Amino acid sequence: NQFVELNSGLVLVAGPAASGRSTTIPTFAETIAANRDVYIQTIEKPIERVLQNPRGAIAQREVGLHVRSGIEGVEFAMQSGADVILFDYLETLDELSMLLRASNAGALVFAVTTGNNIHALLSRLLSSVSAEKRTAFANSLAEQLKGIIVQHLIPIVQNQGQVLAVEAAKMNSTMANVLRRGEISQLSASISSQKDQGISLDDSLQKCVESGYIEGAEAWKRACDSRRFAAY
Repeated sequence: NQFVELNSGLVLVAGPAASGRSTTIPTFAETIAANRDVYIQTIEKPIERVLQNPRGAIAQREVGLHVRSGIEGVEFAMQSGADVILFDYLETLDELSMLLRASNAGALVFAVTTGNNIHALLSRLLSSVSAEKRTAFANSLAEQLKGIIVQHLIPIVQNQGQVLAVEAAKMNSTMANVLRRGEISQLSASISSQKDQGISLDDSLQKCVESGYIEGAEAWKRACDSRRFAAY
């Protein structure tokens, strides 16, 4: 709910394949569109469903069909003054740099990417940048990143479907400073200690186990700190 109230910035939605990432970001956009007048543009690889925007306008572009690249799609969105940009799926550092430019220019950007937890996601992004450029990149990311969601769909006991476990963080000044310093290992502790800013993956998994939805072994396989679930 706090993410849909944002006017600008970057929100990353990550997780393994088939975890519902590509369902989450259009849900954010359609929720925003139902409550305020916005112009939405999507850059998709490929378009999976037609979105609704009853109070504004929407343009859905598929890479390879309507635009030659994800970068070109973001450029079109910026030039046409899109209020909300959905990017599915983030693959390169150049694409991320363009999305950071778009959010800095005033757009609210939701992007799907890869990562099984926040630590792994941010570590991968920072390590993909050369050492000389890493500090500047970390500063830019810390400035524009407003939140991260990492989703896992986990089998419910006795094959009764799937349940969502999620790691989520709304970036605050403390976490932004941790990111600027590159001290990613401290983020999980920051999330756990500030309950109003999100939930750690391990805490979410623990709730699923204690509620009887999933086996402890399923939590152990996905946990950031597997020692927490070693008894299973």
